[in-house]
Amino acid sequence: MRRFLGYCSSAHPLRFSSLPNAHKVASLQILHSGYIANRTDMVARFADVGSKVAGDDDAGIFARAYEHWGNDLSRHVLGEYALAVHDLADRSLALFHDELGLVPLFYSATPGGITFSSRLDDLVLEVGTGELDEEFIADYFARGEHFGDRTPYRDIQRLLPGESIRYRTGMVQKHNAWTLAEIARLRYSNPQDYAEHLRQLVGEAVTAALPSIGQKTWCELSGGLDSSNVLCVANQRRAGIEAVSFIYPQSYSMDEQEWIKVVLREVPVAWHSVDVDSARPFTLLPDDFQAQPNDWIVRAAKKQAYLKLLTDNGVKIVLSGEGGDSVFLGDLQEPFFLADLLLRGQWGQLWKEIPPWANAVRGERSWTFGFLTYALRPAIRHLRSQTLEYRRIPIPWAAESFRRRKKLDQRGFKWWLPAASFVGDAYMQQRIMRSASIINTLYYDLHGDVEFRHPLMYRPLVEFMTAIPWSAKVTPDLDRALQRQAFRGVVPLKTLQRPDKGGGDQATIDGLENSRKWHAALTEQPRIVSRGYADLGKWRAALQQARFGKSIGLKYFQASADLEIWLQRLEGEASEGKHVLEQRPDHITPNAERQEVT
Repeated sequence: MRRFLGYCSSAHPLRFSSLPNAHKVASLQILHSGYIANRTDMVARFADVGSKVAGDDDAGIFARAYEHWGNDLSRHVLGEYALAVHDLADRSLALFHDELGLVPLFYSATPGGITFSSRLDDLVLEVGTGELDEEFIADYFARGEHFGDRTPYRDIQRLLPGESIRYRTGMVQKHNAWTLAEIARLRYSNPQDYAEHLRQLVGEAVTAALPSIGQKTWCELSGGLDSSNVLCVANQRRAGIEAVSFIYPQSYSMDEQEWIKVVLREVPVAWHSVDVDSARPFTLLPDDFQAQPNDWIVRAAKKQAYLKLLTDNGVKIVLSGEGGDSVFLGDLQEPFFLADLLLRGQWGQLWKEIPPWANAVRGERSWTFGFLTYALRPAIRHLRSQTLEYRRIPIPWAAESFRRRKKLDQRGFKWWLPAASFVGDAYMQQRIMRSASIINTLYYDLHGDVEFRHPLMYRPLVEFMTAIPWSAKVTPDLDRALQRQAFRGVVPLKTLQRPDKGGGDQATIDGLENSRKWHAALTEQPRIVSRGYADLGKWRAALQQARFGKSIGLKYFQASADLEIWLQRLEGEASEGKHVLEQRPDHITPNAERQEVT
């Protein structure tokens, strides 16, 4: 993923180190990465008002959008991008990214100036680590994730989804551009129109994510419905698309080759694979700088093999189906939208809806159980601005003082974005934003030059799936009902009819069992113990239990393992700062000279 790093203040011009070229448009200096999904619409719109933009000039589009909409730019420009606009006339710097926050953007502001980057590692190497933020660390320790504007460093913040900032005369002003809290209802008299509309939107999303001719493009293909959907649509619109899959020849419960071949028989594209059983979790200790704890630390061998495959084949763009489970309502779906019937006094409809949903999700449950679980409790949680899927997960190896001081068991309890009016909408948005958070960290922490794009997180598609009736998109006995209907004749029928997907933790358990280096790294003088986060005896016991698959959930054990190795790698790496802008001319373009705008 192309990235940029910059610094400016009221007293000094913009300085930047940027892999994509910076652009000067009138009095604006533009730094950007990612892609614009509605480029054609933007060019036509500006032409209508007499502001001509070349069709392939993203910097020009961003400049015109900034002139037209200012702080609300992300409401109008679709895609996956990070953007910095230095306004010389206004003597200010504005930072934006796409509304879902798929592309991260970080900044460190002081009264003297602001340093910003689309990559956290670049920013940390420039400004140093400073003091660690234990609120972020507590979130990651307790839940394996953090939602909010914090990073592991107190002096560095993350730009939130639906947020832009403006820096002027030493002050940061935040602006909320979030539009997804209020989405108008959409109802068609003909149910077939929902499927047709969905096909159109997915086609738009995939087409917009395809790069210009000449950039080698692969599609991830897991064997599941979402990645198959993206590959099939992409193959219809562009010749030369190739597929890449993670396979598990020995971890049979996780291997999806049978389902991958179902798609490849009907879409005979070139296929590449990464054998994850030869690059299991907990088999390679990372030796590169990690700016934040993340899942690639445990999966360093898989990351290394994947990036090597992409680099060796000259791949520039990878399309992913990530986010489809949330957008299309896959996996286990909690029917929290029933709470809306309760809040609106539609008791008759609620009485009819509860039994089939309660029986479908949990199996032969009473009406009272369904009412409490899917109506009353989520209604109360929604009114209190709480997350609807929160479950209290005590971490057994947590140090008791750390648990009490940071209230670990309540982490993830409060929602962090403007709440939707409907409980069902809030449930979808919370799932979708969790997917956005995974994309924001997992794909953009790969540290390669390949750009990953996620067409199923196309904002008009998200809005459409939120706006239509629940009866049109999911039923008690069938998840992804609308997606399965819409893509008949596009995706193989066998894939569309697939009831579930493989999974399990076999590869993780096998990797953990056989890695002496990881055992030693996690148990000999662990930093999570010396810093007071974990109890040594309980942490060592948790490791032994995890080796046999016995844990409260490997997700939580892996989060602590990520945190431990991150803390170890952090020591001595960036405590003083490497000052990228001054000392790393290989990152500065063009002509390997630091650029300034005067």
